Amino acid sequence: MNENEINAILRQADEVAQTISNEWSGLQGAYMPGRGQALDFQNAALQACERIAGTEGHAQEVVASLAATREACYATGQQNWIHQIDQYMPSMQECQNTLSSVLHGYHMLNSAFELGANLDALHDLTNSTFEHNSRPEHTNNHEAMRRQLTELLPVQEYTTVLLHRAQELIAVPYSEAIPPQVHGYLETLKSNLDEQYAVIDAYVTALNEELAAV
Repeated sequence: MNENEINAILRQADEVAQTISNEWSGLQGAYMPGRGQALDFQNAALQACERIAGTEGHAQEVVASLAATREACYATGQQNWIHQIDQYMPSMQECQNTLSSVLHGYHMLNSAFELGANLDALHDLTNSTFEHNSRPEHTNNHEAMRRQLTELLPVQEYTTVLLHRAQELIAVPYSEAIPPQVHGYLETLKSNLDEQYAVIDAYVTALNEELAAV
């Protein structure tokens, strides 16, 4: 192999390493969504997962090219290039490990943002249920109370499911790949879910007591 061909492969390795370093920095500096933003953030996290999967494939191709180049240099006795390629191989292995960690981190972001999007939807669902059933004509209307109870029970059950999911995500073992702000975000989501559940549960209890007295 000639010098230009070898240098082109080494440049590819440098570019992959820089791309992976940028992905790591981007993950660690990831912003957390505000109210109503989680779905957009989740879509961005999914796009990042797809992008990183593509980078993973490219990194594997570069490692294979380095190995093939080394063999070619060995066959032609180009010892100076063999030594240089040997310096790249451990670095590329480390890059691949970093890339796997970044992908794990973005999967965690995706799960956290998915929970946030579900909480946003839960807020909307709960608010619409309360609004629909809090009209003046429903006061002391037992039929309206029964309807509201029927509508609220699935919402209460869904809140329980989301709380369980929040606890699962909070319990994920610590990893350098998971930015610390994600855990703070998850704790905030769980706190919001606890509050939401308390409001719904109090309402369900009050409706049950009122209807039991009929």
